[in-house]
Amino acid sequence: MFKSADNHTFGAKAREVGFTVFMMWFCMLLAVSFFEVVGLASINLSSGFPLLGISGNYLLHLKHLTLNQALTSPFVVIGVLIVIVVAPLLEEVVFRGICPAVSDDNGKLKPKLLFIVLGWSFIGFGLAHGHGLFSLMVQGVGGLLLARLWFCNGPNMRESYFSCVAAHSLYNISVVIIAWLWAS
Repeated sequence: MFKSADNHTFGAKAREVGFTVFMMWFCMLLAVSFFEVVGLASINLSSGFPLLGISGNYLLHLKHLTLNQALTSPFVVIGVLIVIVVAPLLEEVVFRGICPAVSDDNGKLKPKLLFIVLGWSFIGFGLAHGHGLFSLMVQGVGGLLLARLWFCNGPNMRESYFSCVAAHSLYNISVVIIAWLWAS
């Protein structure tokens, strides 16, 4: 799962990014369904869409704005740009920045350090998004998938980083679009 994909072409790396975004959505829907079925949480997507961080959720739930008004409001446009561009750039430095330190020269994860990556990518990333146990499950699994992407698109750190940023941004964009469509 965490092995380097040496000599990948751009197309293969792009497929890995697409697969990661698909898996993030699949795991998110699985977690939402699980929490709903076992009764640990009642997810009301009309009042809260706990799939982005706190700032993203705030921006998505400005009920007094229509979609047209939101797209012309500088505050909302800047906020959405932060959610889909700035947050992935910074969060990937913070949460995948540990990956080069725990990988060998070929970009493969050192087996003894697996739990460091798992802990930081799962627990750290999940809790940083601020919604307790539910966020830990949804965002934590997303963090693990992004860590997997880092190692799949290695050993080049730059390519691995931008692959993770691309997947993270695509996921955030899709969540913003779905949430706005759901709310309208």
